[in-house]
Amino acid sequence: MRATYLFIVLFLAWCVLCARWYVFSVKGLTTDPAHFNPHETTVAIVEVLFMVLVAFLLGFTIAWLLRETGYKQRQSIIQELQSEKSILQNRQHERKDQIRKYETDLARIRGNFLDTTRENEKLKTEVEENRKEAIELQDELTVLRSKVHQSDSDHSLLKYQIMQHGQLIEEKQETNERFQRELEEQRSYQKHVRKEPVFSDFINDQLLTGISEVEDDEIDDLKIIAGIGQGIEKKLNSIGIYSFRQISELTEDSIRHISTTIKFFSGRIQRDNWIEQATRLYLKKSTDNNLLFK
Repeated sequence: MRATYLFIVLFLAWCVLCARWYVFSVKGLTTDPAHFNPHETTVAIVEVLFMVLVAFLLGFTIAWLLRETGYKQRQSIIQELQSEKSILQNRQHERKDQIRKYETDLARIRGNFLDTTRENEKLKTEVEENRKEAIELQDELTVLRSKVHQSDSDHSLLKYQIMQHGQLIEEKQETNERFQRELEEQRSYQKHVRKEPVFSDFINDQLLTGISEVEDDEIDDLKIIAGIGQGIEKKLNSIGIYSFRQISELTEDSIRHISTTIKFFSGRIQRDNWIEQATRLYLKKSTDNNLLFK
């Protein structure tokens, strides 16, 4: 901006010098008032102004043309720069997109790396635990081997004990058979009168004809028989029935007498199978007692 002002000042100074040279040297005018000619002075001033104006216009035109050329060049340069700027902006956007993509990929890779690291740590922990478990299993295997060895010894001992128990069972069976034979022999000496056989007849192969008396050690809990409650048990005791053996020896006359005496529904003894139940319980009790005494 200072250079422009300087050129303007130089231009004006040059115009003044040229005007003085033209007026006083070329036109020969004088500054003496006695020889002053207004007409010639005015014409000279007009001519000077005209030349200055023409010089100014020429300079302005030249400057304008130069400026226009520079302006067009600058415009073309600006357009090129703008196009390059657009290209650079597009590239910048692409670079930003790529950077975002790279950042996303990097974050994903970091996440995968962290997950992989955690899995590795987890696997290391599992490996250590598996090693410890393997050591414990090895110890347990050693203990189990000793236990298996001990079990083999126990198994041999159990086989021997089983053989002994088998012999005992055979002896008990023989004793039971002998007891059955003795029981049948004892029942063969008893005389009973009865119109038709009951379930106990088919077990002992003989007919029972009466109700025998019971000893104190033969008294049973009659409520075990299905169909006999506490009240019926008391009524049976009141007519002298205390044991399974006595119920197993009932006849039709005895059943009719019991039904009439204790007054319960007719046919209940047959429906509930008292005689069959009592016979089984009596035989079981006799077998258990025989084994116990042995």
